Amino acid sequence: MLARLRRETAMCHATADADRMQIMRDGVTASDYIAFLATVHGFEVPVALALDATPGLGVWIAAARQEDGRAQLRRLRADLAALGVADPADLPACPGISPFASPATALGWLYVVERNTLVDGLVLRHLRPRLPAPLDRAGSYLARVERSAGARWRELGAALDRRARTARDGDAIIAAARAAFRCQHRWYQAPTVRIPLPSHAVHSAAAP
Repeated sequence: MLARLRRETAMCHATADADRMQIMRDGVTASDYIAFLATVHGFEVPVALALDATPGLGVWIAAARQEDGRAQLRRLRADLAALGVADPADLPACPGISPFASPATALGWLYVVERNTLVDGLVLRHLRPRLPAPLDRAGSYLARVERSAGARWRELGAALDRRARTARDGDAIIAAARAAFRCQHRWYQAPTVRIPLPSHAVHSAAAP
């Protein structure tokens, strides 16, 4: 099922990668990094809340795997707080993401969020020499790609295979992943994502 997802959502991958890698430019600033993390937070937190509220998802995803996802979000919030964002919960969030109707739909969305980790290593390597102080203080979310990425993909692939017991289930997963890619792209391109950051956050991020 993981191979089928890669194949049948291939038309979405270049756009998703380009959205994620917008920050990879030579003149990147600390405020750009805060805005990047805020944009990620605005999409991935509503998805995580929807996953947690999806009935029956725990049958297909191990509790340890779910807790690992929550730990990722804790790292993201901690990074934002370390950069001076007083309460990440007050940041804008992608609208229209609600508890998913079925585990199959939830797994399709989870695939899209998990796939972002494939480019986060590139983002981290680009930012580290250009923003050493902010990354030293608030780089835990991006650095997660160094922690058992292969195991996470194997776990997701196994869950997808178990859930895609029928053609209808497989089609539902593919449709959900495509919808998630479209939603993510709209969010990354939305003018409202370019949030006015508090000045103390920018100053905190820029401080050595």
